[in-house]
Amino acid sequence: MCRCRSKKILFLVMGLVIVLITGCQSNTNEKTLEGSETDSGLLTKDESNSTETERLKEAEDSGTDSDSLTQDSSNTSEMEIWDENVESAAVQIPANQDGVLEIEEDKFVSQVGEIYNYPDKYVGETVRYQGYIYLEEDEGKDYYFVVRNTYACDCGEEESIVGFEIAWEGDIPEEGTWVEVTGVLDTYTEEDNQYILVRVSGLDIKDKSGKTFVTE
Repeated sequence: MCRCRSKKILFLVMGLVIVLITGCQSNTNEKTLEGSETDSGLLTKDESNSTETERLKEAEDSGTDSDSLTQDSSNTSEMEIWDENVESAAVQIPANQDGVLEIEEDKFVSQVGEIYNYPDKYVGETVRYQGYIYLEEDEGKDYYFVVRNTYACDCGEEESIVGFEIAWEGDIPEEGTWVEVTGVLDTYTEEDNQYILVRVSGLDIKDKSGKTFVTE
């Protein structure tokens, strides 16, 4: 989730994994909602409803407690409700009264990842967040970032950084300085690769730093 050439590849892969996982979950939900799994195959929703009606009628004729038979259909209804609210459970980045997206410390990784995964949704938006100045030198050029540290993988052994490259016309504080930046999300292309950066309009050095290492 930064421009760093080695780390850039890592976070692109992370983004693809998130998309693939989300797609798999979505397909699973669709299959579950489309019908019920049986030995003969997948029933359509209408066939499933018809089968359920027949079961309830048989239960009434035989005196069987229909509550136990309707439990499965009740669970299906709950799944339908859950499916309708999937979007509301997605990562949210709150905006303040001025419309600035505030990236939160306790959700730093997920909110930054949300922007990298859906750049078209956020490019042009103003963001504000805190982190430390990080410098990367590449082929004689200096690239500055405001980042935090995180795990590079679920193994919890390899560390990486998470944040954004910044473009700032003023003086850049020395590397490691904790700052708060405000700016507009933008993209640019270099060597046929597209990168995200924050075009900073305000950079404040903070006396007290936040969490250098974040996991969520």
